[in-house]
Amino acid sequence: MQNAVGFLSQARHIDVQINSKLEELYSLKAMAEKVTTTYQSDMVDGSRDVHKREGIICKIIDLQNEINSDIDQLVDLKIAIRQIIESLPDMEGRTVLNLRYVRLLKWQEVADTMGYSLRRVHNFHDRAIRYLESETE
Repeated sequence: MQNAVGFLSQARHIDVQINSKLEELYSLKAMAEKVTTTYQSDMVDGSRDVHKREGIICKIIDLQNEINSDIDQLVDLKIAIRQIIESLPDMEGRTVLNLRYVRLLKWQEVADTMGYSLRRVHNFHDRAIRYLESETE
């Protein structure tokens, strides 16, 4: 597998995008709650608020659909990543890659979870990546 790290890292990038969109969604929902219809004798002003709120709700729905699509893509990618990881003969390498690229843990969290030093975890990782890249040459 040429550039195995690049392929495996895609899940982290999609996860970051999803989290960014979730923050945007939270912001839009807060904005929608702030928009209130004003009851004035002039219907034009009141209808403007309604249209503004409708516009925000449409954006919320669109963003929710994007997030759902991204989540589907992430789930499919993680399945593919798991299948690749399972091809490794080395249990430590499988564990490191699973923790890092499927569970999306930070390096120190991987080391802590496995009970190894950070250096040792990087060694397991590098060995696993070399194996994956040599399998597709």
